[in-house]
Amino acid sequence: MYDRRLRLFLGAAATGSFNAAARREHLTANALLKQIDHFEQHLGLKLFVRSNHGLTLTAAGRVLHEEGLRLLVQSEQAVARARQAGQLKSGTVRVGHSSLTPAQAVVRLWTEVAGDCPQVRLEIKNLDDRSHDNIVRVGVEHGVDLIAGLLPNKVLDGAVGIQLLRKLPLSIALSVTHPKALCANLGVADLFGERLLLVRRHDSVYIDALREHLQEHYPQIKIEDTRPYDQGIFEYCVQQGCLMVSCELWQDVHPSLITLPFDLGERFAVPYGLISELKPSEAVLSFLAALRRRGLCRDLELGEVKDAKE
Repeated sequence: MYDRRLRLFLGAAATGSFNAAARREHLTANALLKQIDHFEQHLGLKLFVRSNHGLTLTAAGRVLHEEGLRLLVQSEQAVARARQAGQLKSGTVRVGHSSLTPAQAVVRLWTEVAGDCPQVRLEIKNLDDRSHDNIVRVGVEHGVDLIAGLLPNKVLDGAVGIQLLRKLPLSIALSVTHPKALCANLGVADLFGERLLLVRRHDSVYIDALREHLQEHYPQIKIEDTRPYDQGIFEYCVQQGCLMVSCELWQDVHPSLITLPFDLGERFAVPYGLISELKPSEAVLSFLAALRRRGLCRDLELGEVKDAKE
């Protein structure tokens, strides 16, 4: 980034001694002196007044010393920025993991594209299973670069980056001791007279569409709104003996629940995807680009969200 002889000159000026400067640079005094002599000859300037009392800067030396220090700092800052950029590109993608946002799917995707971006590696970061806000916990402050999960309204407003992996059919979760737990799948009629947990209105346009359909056509189903799902909601379902709208992603969240296919599941499928910062690191960009090239993810079109609302 700069002439090494400038650094030697600055060292000699700082110490006032060729011997001291040489020791700092792990050189012999003669080797450093030759470098300084060549530097002066190259510049056509006399930089030091040498005497038995040490070194004194000439007028030209004082100017070069002041400007050289500034150049040295700028050069070191430029190298640091370049190294940081290199580390990001060859860095780590930190994937958030919890029971409701399991990272296994991301790891499976990684195995398919690892050869396309070998400079990037995954690191799994465990999230709080009790929180329903994990899906938006991406960013430097959370130490997470990427999360895979269902996409609620709060991530569809453009505040985060989204890559759609696929649509997940809705399912019905119920206790393993529930009489209908032995069914191969559940139809709408199987829900008549049952309490059905649905995440509260306006959390997901896709769940809202299902709610409106059920309320309009099947008033026999007792819909009960809940807060956004967390571990507590799954436990509540078990304790109350009710049913809850779920999906295959959450089939292992609670050991006392079984997840069954639902006749309306495909019709009201919900988007499942990857969530990142709007301006992610180079490592994340490399990973996402590799997925897109393989056709493993894509942008979620605005029209798809509008269709769910209508």
